[in-house]
Amino acid sequence: MIAHRDGSELYVSNPAPALGETVHVFVRVPAGVRAARIHLRRLSAGEPVFTSAVVDRTERSGDVWWRAEMPVSDPVTPYRFLLRTNLGLRWLTGLGLTAYDVPDSTDFRLVTHPAAEGRTFTAARNRCKPNRMAPPPSMSAARSGVDREHA
Repeated sequence: MIAHRDGSELYVSNPAPALGETVHVFVRVPAGVRAARIHLRRLSAGEPVFTSAVVDRTERSGDVWWRAEMPVSDPVTPYRFLLRTNLGLRWLTGLGLTAYDVPDSTDFRLVTHPAAEGRTFTAARNRCKPNRMAPPPSMSAARSGVDREHA
C-alpha cells in the first residue's frame, strides 16, 4: 500500500463545510514509502487547480500525514491527489491508487450540505423497490374476489 485516504472525518477537517470556508484534507503515506511531493488537484468552476501539500505530522510508526488546504468555492468540489513517490507518479482518487490519470468521476467529493439521516435513505430505498414477482393489481383483485374499488 502506498497511500491511504477515505471519506472519513479523519482525512478532512470539516466533511460538510460552508461555501467560502477553507478545509484541510489529508493523505497518510505508510512508513517505508518515500513521498517527495504531494499535490491536491481540485476542480473549481470546472477547471483544475493544483495546490502543494505539506507534511503535517509523522507518527511513531513512521507513517507520514500530508495536509493540503482546499477553499470551498462550489457546492460540490471534486478533488484527488498526485503523489511523487519512490515508485513513480501516482493518482489517489476515490477509486484508489493508480499509475495513470482516471476520469473525474472517480474523484473524492466535498459537499457543502450535511448528509441526510440514515432513516431517509432506508425509507427511499424501500419505497423504490417494487415486487416484480407480484401479479398486476387487477389480477390480485380478481384472485382474491375483492372489489378494490368498493373495498
